[in-house]
Amino acid sequence: MTVLILAPDLDPTADCMVALLGERGVEVFRVNTAWFPTQVQVSVELHNARWHGALTAPHGKLDLDRVQAVWYRSPEAYQMAPELSPAEAHHARVEAKYGLGGVLASLPVLWCNHPSRVADAAYKPVQLARAAAAGLAVPDTLITNEPDAVRKFAVAGATVTKLVGGMAIDEEGVRKNVYTRLLEQEDFTDLHGIEHTTHLFQRWVPKARECRYRHRVGRLRRRAGGRPDRLRRPSRPRMGGRTRRHASPSAGAHRLPATARRFLGRNRHRRTGRGAGLLARHPGDRGRRGRPRHLLQHQTRPHGADAGGPRRPRRAPGVGDWHRHRL
Repeated sequence: MTVLILAPDLDPTADCMVALLGERGVEVFRVNTAWFPTQVQVSVELHNARWHGALTAPHGKLDLDRVQAVWYRSPEAYQMAPELSPAEAHHARVEAKYGLGGVLASLPVLWCNHPSRVADAAYKPVQLARAAAAGLAVPDTLITNEPDAVRKFAVAGATVTKLVGGMAIDEEGVRKNVYTRLLEQEDFTDLHGIEHTTHLFQRWVPKARECRYRHRVGRLRRRAGGRPDRLRRPSRPRMGGRTRRHASPSAGAHRLPATARRFLGRNRHRRTGRGAGLLARHPGDRGRRGRPRHLLQHQTRPHGADAGGPRRPRRAPGVGDWHRHRL
């Protein structure tokens, strides 16, 4: 059987994965969707509710029937032939997205992570609603483009602001990171610009530490030789900015509380496709049974960047883009 890796040409993590799987005797077929259609050809037919056929790349041919798992590493956008006009290239790119992208998306195999789940879980309001429904304590949250609503919300307590979907603004060739920030009183005197789009405001959550969890192949990550259902504290504060200075400097594995385990269970991850995240523990929480932890953030990126750490620059949409703009 074969593991299909969809990754950019320059991806050291994918290089290591290819080498590791090779050492374990696993057949690997690596493709960058930017190779299609100039370097990759596809020919498939639908039989018995599954697409059968092959992808042909410069380094060989992949029989789709042999694919057992797909590792999605943000492959790059389809590159059309240079002789096409702009209109022709746009049309060809759309057809490739829904054609080849649709065939790959339909493969009934293990995905890490399926682009449609990555796209679904990227919506922070969806994350927060599902976390609350699962029993986690979610901070009071406001999403609005009305200045008066912001002022009214902030009256009830200390408030932070954060981006809903992005993490940076590109302006005049400079990438400017936007961090979660605790609002001061003077910030409310001039809220000009709020009306131009949605903004997220959330109640400040004091915490004793941040705990980071990972979910892998239907189960909570185990330490080598250790027990499952553990949280690992970051070895240093990973969430730069004023609101995130309270991460514990010590590292170690910790037992997940029952509420968190229920939320991070197999069925929840199947619904959202999450891979990792951050939970906060209150300073006054001494491990009392059943006390929920606060949900802070989920990592939904398909590659393996650390939650809260530096992210790669946003790439042009690749194979997963056929789901990202369906709303």
